[in-house]
Amino acid sequence: MNIDNGFTRVLALLACIGFLVFGLIRVVVGSGMLAQTMGYVDYAEFAAALTDTSEFLALNAERSLYAFNVHTYFAYIVAMGVVVTTGAIGALRRKSWGVKLIALYLAMHAALFVNYVTINPKIWFLIVGIVLCALIAAVRKPKAA
Repeated sequence: MNIDNGFTRVLALLACIGFLVFGLIRVVVGSGMLAQTMGYVDYAEFAAALTDTSEFLALNAERSLYAFNVHTYFAYIVAMGVVVTTGAIGALRRKSWGVKLIALYLAMHAALFVNYVTINPKIWFLIVGIVLCALIAAVRKPKAA
């Protein structure tokens, strides 16, 4: 079954752009949160999110496979953003490593569920991401050099 048609090409392109925007947001917000945890910046907008994150990490430290502290958690979030942003750029340029990096990002996302031995509503982001990554892989194949 060939799914490569005008509609799926546009959808795959939009998925690449979506991964790019999502990754950039992860990098910017994650970097800001990380900078605030280190005392480099002080934004009131981040204070509640940092408190919520700190409480979540503390409540789940014993059952997690790896107990993140706030710094390492946000560093991981930034790393995820860098990986998916780079992957989206590669997928937009039809490079084979683009889809691989998007898949690595999805594996990093899944690893958080495994680490905390929990499923929450964010699982839908992962499921949709997997479907979109598969679509990108099927439709935006690398161009011959």
